[in-house]
Amino acid sequence: VLAPKSVTTLLTANHSAMHEIVHGRGTQEHWRTVTGALNMAIVMDEQVYGSTEAATLIAALKAQARCGVRGFKGQALGYTGPDLQLINRALTVHDEQVERATVGEIERAMDECRRRERSKGEHFTVRQVAEQAEQEHFSY
Repeated sequence: VLAPKSVTTLLTANHSAMHEIVHGRGTQEHWRTVTGALNMAIVMDEQVYGSTEAATLIAALKAQARCGVRGFKGQALGYTGPDLQLINRALTVHDEQVERATVGEIERAMDECRRRERSKGEHFTVRQVAEQAEQEHFSY
């Protein structure tokens, strides 16, 4: 299991970033922190927990993308009520994952997240989501 201080540091960074976005002070770095936590939660769910929370985590990542699209379009980062609920639920799942995980499980998940970031087509970018939304005449 990860050292308590490391768990606290990781979870504090995630929730601090979320707090800043919710209170209208979110930056791209805050957005990336929350997105990273959601991506890691998805990978940990796949690798360690048998994809038991896949639907929740993917829905939350899509909600996070919608927040990013607003920022990409020059609007303030922020969430709708339903999107905020999805992301809060997903961060709760991630908190539980990190608290129960071994160091090896977390390291493998981080390595896989890095690999996916380098592989085109395995992670959405905000620009891709924004362009897709415009092509479909759908706004976030």
